[in-house]
Amino acid sequence: MENVHDFKWEKGMSVKSLANQIGMVGFQGSELARASNIIIKMKKEGVKIFFTFTSNMVNNSWRA
Repeated sequence: MENVHDFKWEKGMSVKSLANQIGMVGFQGSELARASNIIIKMKKEGVKIFFTFTSNMVNNSWRA
């Protein structure tokens, strides 16, 4: 297990650098980094990727 580190925002940072830094911020950040690595592996293997989310993540504020 890695130590938790502060996130350091840098102007012009790459997405890879962002994902790597978020991966060291805490538990959910490490899971995001893990998911990022899985997506990279899937793309290299030519797998079709579908992004989905659960209904509780949808903003219902547009309803009257």
